[in-house]
Amino acid sequence: MNSSIGILIAHGIPPGIANALIEKYPPPVPDLTKVSTQLIKKELKSRCKRYRKVVPPSPFLTGLQMFSKEKSPGIMEENPTLNMDELNNLLTKMYEQLGEEQRKAYENLAIVDHKRWEMEMRFYEHFVSEASRNDEDASSS
Repeated sequence: MNSSIGILIAHGIPPGIANALIEKYPPPVPDLTKVSTQLIKKELKSRCKRYRKVVPPSPFLTGLQMFSKEKSPGIMEENPTLNMDELNNLLTKMYEQLGEEQRKAYENLAIVDHKRWEMEMRFYEHFVSEASRNDEDASSS
């Protein structure tokens, strides 16, 4: 993965939009860590016009969910007979046994994911309200 894309994703910009911004504005021309909100809105708007469909953002994950997402494939490989309840209980116990520093790392990832969700939700609400206004204008004409 391109380091510029990684930086954008770390700042909460969705991967697809990060790739599109990199393609349109390849480094080192702009400093991609300071991509303007207007530029992101413009890219989202063009995507919405292209696909004619706006979907709500995927929900944000908690620290426990981040931990589970990372560890569950390995545990399922070691114990293929575990059902989902047993797996969840095991992952929860493992997460509770983590040290404060390790748990903080997963909580920080969750904070970044929550910021991603907030940003995507703002854009989603903006486009939904804009679309409903356009529908109202079209029906009143």
